[in-house]
Amino acid sequence: MASLFKNLKTIAPCLLAITVDSLGFGLVYPILTMMFGGAHRTLLGPGVSAAQADFLFGLGYMLYPAGMFFGASMLGDLSDRFGRKPMLLICMGGLSLATAMMAAGIELRSVALLLFGRFLSGLMAGSQPIAQAAVSDLSPESQRALNMSLLTLALSVGIVLGPVMGGVLSERIIEPWFDFATPLWTAAALAAISFLWILLGFRDTAQASGEPIDWLRPIRIFTQAFATPSVRSLAIVHLLFQLGFSIYYAMISVLLIRQWHYASAEVGLSPASWGWASSLHWSWSCRWRPGDWATRPWRCWAFSSTARAWR
Repeated sequence: MASLFKNLKTIAPCLLAITVDSLGFGLVYPILTMMFGGAHRTLLGPGVSAAQADFLFGLGYMLYPAGMFFGASMLGDLSDRFGRKPMLLICMGGLSLATAMMAAGIELRSVALLLFGRFLSGLMAGSQPIAQAAVSDLSPESQRALNMSLLTLALSVGIVLGPVMGGVLSERIIEPWFDFATPLWTAAALAAISFLWILLGFRDTAQASGEPIDWLRPIRIFTQAFATPSVRSLAIVHLLFQLGFSIYYAMISVLLIRQWHYASAEVGLSPASWGWASSLHWSWSCRWRPGDWATRPWRCWAFSSTARAWR
């Protein structure tokens, strides 16, 4: 028990960083849907048409993965050169700043500030591969599999908790002082706490490599996937799947408020309920699969939470 507690104490800053990082993906979905896709368009002003609001809604969805496309890869490479701790601090500090900018954009009714903060939050959402590498460095061989599973569980919690926070903390029926900025201020505070915990409580064991940084690496990886015959078909299938998923995930939220008049809390709770229900189903079905996963259903549950929370 003492060794388990010591192990959790060592990797806990990384677990919180991954949870905060993964919050950012779904946190703003109920907010953007209600502000741009529903009747609450006070941020846009009276002169903005429905078509313009829909365009800004799609742009708000797109900017996060666009920033992540470059940030996740580059921050991982930078962590190899300068160390895990400095890059984790940059990620958490950047996420705190980005979500605070988005909250300020709502408070000040500045669409530009909101969208820039959205892009910056995607650019700073690179802590997952860095934390995974850091935990691998810190873990003895006997605890490495356990720690990797805990990282996956932390990621799953953030993915499911994000839309719940975004929906519940922006619902005035629950608390009159809640508004669309409240979940973002909360996320900014959590990222700041994670920043301080990493600064004061995380021990970096990685040695800086000093290797040069390939700033075009994200583009090279993307183009090589389609240029390599052995993986081209898989890359196309994955691209089409992600495209279909993104359209579904965005439009189902709009449908919920326009067709069935869901409140923001209900919009946030809906994807969370789908995710946990699918996780339970897939963790049960993992029992019937051969191999190592079948003997560890709790690891299957953590893995499937990540894969199915997006449904």
